[in-house]
Amino acid sequence: MHITIPWNTYFSHYGRLSAEERLIYDRIRTGLQDWAGEIHLRSCFDRVQAFRIYLLVLMDIPLFFHIKAGAGFTDRGSITIHPEYTMSQDAYRKAFPVVSGFLQNSCRQLKGRADFDKLRILHDAMVRNVIYHDTESRNEHSVLGALLDRSAVCESIAKSFKALCDINHIPSFVLFGWANSGEEGFAELDEDDEDYNHAWNLVLLDRNWYVIDVTFDINLSENLTNSCRYDYFLRSDRCLADSHRVPDIFSVPECRINYPVYDRIGLLVKNRRDVKAVSSAVLKTGASEIQFELGPDYNASDDQLSDLVLSVSRSYGYNAVRYSTNEKTRVFCARLSR
Repeated sequence: MHITIPWNTYFSHYGRLSAEERLIYDRIRTGLQDWAGEIHLRSCFDRVQAFRIYLLVLMDIPLFFHIKAGAGFTDRGSITIHPEYTMSQDAYRKAFPVVSGFLQNSCRQLKGRADFDKLRILHDAMVRNVIYHDTESRNEHSVLGALLDRSAVCESIAKSFKALCDINHIPSFVLFGWANSGEEGFAELDEDDEDYNHAWNLVLLDRNWYVIDVTFDINLSENLTNSCRYDYFLRSDRCLADSHRVPDIFSVPECRINYPVYDRIGLLVKNRRDVKAVSSAVLKTGASEIQFELGPDYNASDDQLSDLVLSVSRSYGYNAVRYSTNEKTRVFCARLSR
């Protein structure tokens, strides 16, 4: 069986390789398309290089959902890769049209929309419909987990988001690296460690690259009923410097600026009056959750913001608020109760 790669696949990592590395990439890609048990890299003598390029192929091509990121490597003068396939060829033949149909349906629904709107709709659909769940199932690391089972880990979520971007003609990357949602940062990080703990995306929008971490937004939105969080949607490298780290062995474009997501959707606050106005506008929709991003020149404590939100919410019958602030992204979120 030979696997045909969809024409709209964006080979993001391939485009940043040297001519020599592209030869290795092409050899690996062709071998995986042909379900090779062994892929001999006659021009490659470095296991680290072979492993890196093998990962790049899997990150570029989400529809290689039958292949594990881990593989065996032997050194017989040059490197030989021993891929690990997770399903039979017959099972792949049955699964492929289901996945392809899901992606094509997404493309039809989003046809004619601006790229920002496409990205937001795709982000929201995954945040609302996918559960982050590590069950060690066969599908949770591939697009089958997020797109079909709706239960997956970060690798599946990132690959699925890229597949959706590919079908909707938006250039994107899948990245493997290290992530930390706490405050301790990366003080103990071993840069030579190949045991990456997270996967996320970069996307190209209006000629600028941005970070999107759908997994982090899924986890932040887990207890929300009326809204999605956008803390990790279209962010800059600088904004997420304390939470996301890309290994030096991967070459990726720089994400220089934050996209004004919260401003564009009317949830950016620059003063006390804005906090009250945004809170009132959200409450009028019947929602019991309020989120907004603090403008760069507006500083207020969590307690001050909570008091402002509650002062507006009381006229809607609410008398209690639970709140949190993401210090990295300056997003405040409140959940109201009666």
